[in-house]
Amino acid sequence: MKLRLDIPYAPEHGERGRLDLFLPDHASKRPVVVVIHGGALREFSKERVAGWAEFIVEQGWVAANINYRLLSDAPYPAALQDVLAAYQWIQSTDQEDLCRQDRNRIALLGGSAGAYLAMTAGLMLGRDQVRSIVSISGPAQHSRFVEGSLADEVDSRLLLAPIELVGPHAPPLLATHSRNDTLVTPDESVAMVERMREAGCSAEIHLYDGPGDLHGIWRDDHTPLRLFEHIEEVIRTFLLKTL
Repeated sequence: MKLRLDIPYAPEHGERGRLDLFLPDHASKRPVVVVIHGGALREFSKERVAGWAEFIVEQGWVAANINYRLLSDAPYPAALQDVLAAYQWIQSTDQEDLCRQDRNRIALLGGSAGAYLAMTAGLMLGRDQVRSIVSISGPAQHSRFVEGSLADEVDSRLLLAPIELVGPHAPPLLATHSRNDTLVTPDESVAMVERMREAGCSAEIHLYDGPGDLHGIWRDDHTPLRLFEHIEEVIRTFLLKTL
């Protein structure tokens, strides 16, 4: 595996506008999975989900593990704008490693608040630009993460929740969620998948009994943090079909 760390995709935002590339050795013509960390839009960074990027590379794909502006840096939808900017940078950059990849095959993968961003950005871009979306414990409706922290005079479409953006051009979606999650309850994923299917779009859900009453996604036997193996397997199978 090769690492390219702290590449600026939005240099005006300092460390919050940087991403890490995780690449298989001698990679070319590989799809790219954009990895988006959670943290209620208030904490954490790309380092929190480096294990997710490692998992992506183990499948032979390229991972772009991104930072974005937190609410302490700028009100929402700055974080969403950053995800969209990272996507556009990945598509257009002349960075050598990315130029060798298949940038017509891009997926978005996020957890918790990062899943909210992945779904929102992916639905805005549509399936002509995004092959698929993975939501790990993600809120699909108006999120308390952003309530009271909204920018003034912004395009109203940027403030729509994922479930409000579902339409006929939505990319395929996989939602994974613990039935025991009280932080983001599983009915969020159930409602999102139902809405996708009502619109005639492809959507899958993986519900499971995770430990504790939070997201219940983390293995305790791996550094950096990794998802439980059954979650990784569902994600792997889904991305193999859609990338």
